[in-house]
Amino acid sequence: MEEIIIVNKPRLPVIIGDQGKTKRLLEKKLNVSLEIDSHTAEINIVSEKSYYEIYLAKKIINAIARGFSPFDALLLLKENNILEILHIQDYVGKNTKRVTDIKGRIIGKEGKIKDFIENRYGCKISVYGKTIAIILKEEDQEEAIKVIQTILAGAKHKTAFKMMRKHKIFKNYKKEMPEDKKIDDISFE
Repeated sequence: MEEIIIVNKPRLPVIIGDQGKTKRLLEKKLNVSLEIDSHTAEINIVSEKSYYEIYLAKKIINAIARGFSPFDALLLLKENNILEILHIQDYVGKNTKRVTDIKGRIIGKEGKIKDFIENRYGCKISVYGKTIAIILKEEDQEEAIKVIQTILAGAKHKTAFKMMRKHKIFKNYKKEMPEDKKIDDISFE
């Protein structure tokens, strides 16, 4: 069985890795063979066993193509982890300046907003191109996506953090969080 997928060319070196190390790692972990055409950015995924291996390889390669490191993309092998992709233009239109502004709002000053959401939900976020990709546990999907969509819709960070406070995971955040990561330390200006 085999399937061909096309990825964006700038991410091919990440999929291949230094001297092919990442490609070999993916092939070993996923029990597939990857045939990569660097001119067309096509990746032929071949599996001798089942379509399930091809399905997993497609998910992981798609995550890498969306800006995740191969290490983070392999988190999709864990049970109940999913990849969610939000297209920024669905929220702000095609205005390039607005897309750039929203990307900055998701990342936050020095990456604090992105880090905070990742820490709260145990997820990984990649802001790449015109998309925001999230690898997270299925049970956290609804709450984490709502927080990110709130920011995408233009709400203040403070509003998104209030939503997070209401979620069950936020119950004892003052005790769990290191001093430098507490929400009270983040400037909203």
